[in-house]
Amino acid sequence: EQAIIQLDNPEFAVVDVETTGLYPDSGDRIVEIAIVVIDSRGELICEWSSKINPGRKVNATQIHGLTDSDVSASPKFEEVAKKVFELISNRVFVAHNASFDYRFIRKELGAAGLEIDPIRFPVFDTMSLASKNFANIPNKKMVNLSFLSINLFQFKFYRKK
Repeated sequence: EQAIIQLDNPEFAVVDVETTGLYPDSGDRIVEIAIVVIDSRGELICEWSSKINPGRKVNATQIHGLTDSDVSASPKFEEVAKKVFELISNRVFVAHNASFDYRFIRKELGAAGLEIDPIRFPVFDTMSLASKNFANIPNKKMVNLSFLSINLFQFKFYRKK
């Protein structure tokens, strides 16, 4: 049996990815990634972003606006994998529709030989929070929720030991 421990003064890695499609297990890849790291008081620690050359056709341009030519000179994920791993490790992973971003990042890191321990990796999904707490807003897209002030610091975060 695993113990659950509270994270005191957690840091947060707020993540967003753009991808070639919806399914990392079917060959879709990350084409852009942004990570903002904040401390438990909401102070900015660092921010980092990069376009990524997926090594395949970009697709989904209608969603994110990126084209093959936009990313052709960008690094491959393997070239930035250690930086991504460093930025998200030992932090609460925060994203809108977090399972989507997490699946892609976990797949890409795994291909680069870096593994995230899912048991010790707390994830906070702002879309789930919005769905549970703002049912009267019909579309839970981030742009439609941007007027809300969601205070991450009112929550307690835990991970399995």
